Amino acid sequence: MANPRPLVGSGLKVAGYAFRAPLTDNAPIPTDEKTALDPTFINQGLVSQEGVTVSPEASTEEIKEWNGVTVRVVKSEYGVKVSLELMLHSAEQAKTAFGDSNVTVAEDGLVTIRHNADARMQGAWVFELKDGDARSRIVLPNAEIPSPPERSFTSGDVVRLPLEITAYPDENGDCALEYIRFTAPASSPVAA
Repeated sequence: MANPRPLVGSGLKVAGYAFRAPLTDNAPIPTDEKTALDPTFINQGLVSQEGVTVSPEASTEEIKEWNGVTVRVVKSEYGVKVSLELMLHSAEQAKTAFGDSNVTVAEDGLVTIRHNADARMQGAWVFELKDGDARSRIVLPNAEIPSPPERSFTSGDVVRLPLEITAYPDENGDCALEYIRFTAPASSPVAA
């Protein structure tokens, strides 16, 4: 029997595979890897070639007995952070990075971004990946970008929005959900 083929995470769509819906829209959170997203999830455009990094962060505390021997390890903190870099080219991306209420779009197309302490970049996030027939979807049901990104404006590169997203627990205590479906080979044994 051949070894399983590892999943390579590449974007599901050519023009982006990161989506955000404002929490106020009560968008239905996906529960699988392929059901079409609610229209309130806005495509965030192009993600840089570094892709999306999901970093679970856990802290533990060792409990030691009188002689200094560890007798128990308890989890003291847990969280999930996600980092990615968008290539700025839309008002929707600006709203994601600086807060929905801090970005206005005039009828003539002028986008105004207000930089202030009121920025709240909350939302539900979905990241879609594929490798051949295998599909994966990472969902952050309740997330926030705690601070606006630092940007560089140079003549030799596009304007980038490096985002650090903090995922908070949902009503079930889950910070992130990951759905993966592998196409099983025809000759795979079925577990009884």
